[in-house]
Amino acid sequence: MEITITHQEEKTVFNFQVKNPDQLTSKEVSKICKEMNVKIIFVNGRIYKDYPLK
Repeated sequence: MEITITHQEEKTVFNFQVKNPDQLTSKEVSKICKEMNVKIIFVNGRIYKDYPLK
């Protein structure tokens, strides 16, 4: 399923393919955050943070 996220400051629109837009995987969150150059995303009423792997 495709989701669309708009960058809050830059107003740039991004489209991403995800399995379930109501529950993103950590891999999907990392990919999205990296591509958008952000640490936190807000999708369907939920906040997701990109945690670096140790």
